[in-house]
Amino acid sequence: MDSSGQEKKTVAPAPSEIAQNLKVAVSYEDKLDALQNEFKISVSKEMSEEVQSMCNLSMGILNKGEMKRAKETAYELRDMGLPDEKIARAVKVSMDILQEWFAEREAALVK
Repeated sequence: MDSSGQEKKTVAPAPSEIAQNLKVAVSYEDKLDALQNEFKISVSKEMSEEVQSMCNLSMGILNKGEMKRAKETAYELRDMGLPDEKIARAVKVSMDILQEWFAEREAALVK
């Protein structure tokens, strides 16, 4: 009961509210903790495995996005005349990867 003597009803958070709160939880363990402690959702072994899979997928998407940004930055730096060694250092990739990116770009421009 609340302070007015009426029965207090528990309202489940909206899915978007859950997603917003889980977005800031960094690790898999943090997300499980948020589900169990903040949202009072019991987490089965199956659900735990699904959360782990979703975390792995989101990390893959994040890494792909970071690589895309690094590649675009490398192209811009090369267009500005920066030496390849400095570009590789700036975008934190090996010279082999950088040369592969530039070869892909050249091949795409030739088509």
